Amino acid sequence: AAMASAGGDPGVDKASPDLQYMVRELLVGETDDADFARALSHGIVDRDHFLQLRWNSQFGTVWIDGQHTNFHVELGDEILCSAHAIPLRIFYRHDRH
Repeated sequence: AAMASAGGDPGVDKASPDLQYMVRELLVGETDDADFARALSHGIVDRDHFLQLRWNSQFGTVWIDGQHTNFHVELGDEILCSAHAIPLRIFYRHDRH
């Protein structure tokens, strides 16, 4: 639900172990290929791959899944994201799926 409300793909199987990602504030420079950058700003990472990011601002914070989990980063830091996390347990009401 969170990814769908953020503009992600609502059709992704909820039982999938893959990681869906979306860049919320994409910064594209004047000489960058904006269409290429936008195409890479969202997608799926399966368990055989990872997403590698390089922080290009002096200082900042990366927020993961809302306001509670964050990491302070600085220029040149690299961030690796993978689908190798503990499976998320989802609880449904019996009358909804």
